[in-house]
Amino acid sequence: MLYFWIFILMVLCLYRHIVYKDVFKCPLTIFLLFYTGCLFFASLHMNNKNELTWENIAVNILSMTIVAISFCFFSKIKIKMQNKECVNMYKQRTISINMLYLLAVILLIFSFKQFMSGTVLLYLQGYNMGDIRGIYLTTDSIISSPISAFIDTVFGGLRIVLLIITAHLFFSGEKRIKWLLLLVTIDVLIRSLTGGDRLFIFDYCIVFATTYFVSKKEEISKRVLQKIRRIVILAFILILGMGIYITTQRQANISIIDAIGGNFTCGFQIFDVVKPQMDSVGINTFGITSFAGIIVIINVFFAFLGIPQITLINEINKYDVPFWNIGGDNYYNGYLPYVSYFYLDGGYIYLIIMSILFGAGMAYLYKRFKYENTLGTQMAYSFCMLLIFRSSLRWYFSRADFCIAIIISYIICKCNVRLKK
Repeated sequence: MLYFWIFILMVLCLYRHIVYKDVFKCPLTIFLLFYTGCLFFASLHMNNKNELTWENIAVNILSMTIVAISFCFFSKIKIKMQNKECVNMYKQRTISINMLYLLAVILLIFSFKQFMSGTVLLYLQGYNMGDIRGIYLTTDSIISSPISAFIDTVFGGLRIVLLIITAHLFFSGEKRIKWLLLLVTIDVLIRSLTGGDRLFIFDYCIVFATTYFVSKKEEISKRVLQKIRRIVILAFILILGMGIYITTQRQANISIIDAIGGNFTCGFQIFDVVKPQMDSVGINTFGITSFAGIIVIINVFFAFLGIPQITLINEINKYDVPFWNIGGDNYYNGYLPYVSYFYLDGGYIYLIIMSILFGAGMAYLYKRFKYENTLGTQMAYSFCMLLIFRSSLRWYFSRADFCIAIIISYIICKCNVRLKK
């Protein structure tokens, strides 16, 4: 079944390349290639991990098929585009570099304060990176300190926004970007070290890589490149070095390749183990799991006001926090692929509905990106890429900082438009 799906995917990508020549820009083909690749490597049951069940493979292929059909269908539907005058106004719009520097400095100070007041103390007490990661995962900061949790979420969203804007300014040839790039890089490193979370580094790499593929490289002059080359090299050495360090600290008993690869593949084996338990419990969370990021924000306000919070918000943690035997004496915990979030919310019916919406959303954003290509559509495209490249790890709308980042980006774009009127 999986090999037949891979054959169909190759035909689809070849057709897309011949007709549209955008295989490595189109969200659909990027999603299908990436997610199928993760599913394929998981099916090889390397390190004696369990071989994926036919049901697990079928569920993932079903969702990908529906996403593809939905994308193709909604791509043919006309949507309201901005007129040329409005689009030109978008293109002329500029973001204050000084304001970005100010926000980056504030964010860096906040991250450094978090690190010095929390993680450093744990290091001094002899905790390793894996222990620190476990502490951060099992601490319910929303209940213990709702205001601190909300502030941390806002700064997390701001971090994503600054990362995306910095990447787009960098590849558009902005001359004053080098120190902003370094500030954002250092902030990501400190935040990754604070909670032992490599996925901040993963997001950093994904944003810059996807922005590079859709940017017009000829706009970056040689003079600009010469000025910022050292900063760029330093930034990426720091990022890669921290990623390797955290990995060796948290998973010292296995190789770097196995540790990184497991982040993208072991979730499928875990889903095989936990799906029967989901079925036996019989709890449907009705959208709370898929959009937990929004619910978390609401619960923060409820906790602050003393109002009972929306329940079932942590139902998914019963399955992705514990360590499970996935075969060959391999015990893993980790984020589940996106289909598990849909399935926990409402079984196969909800899986079908959300897959349709997933494909429709990608089609809408990509069409706006191709024909308008404004700051707003560029940022939306980057958010879409983060959602896609996180799909084998988790459904990104389950993160509050991702939802906050979308809100902040919307406010930035809307405010800039109003200023131009």
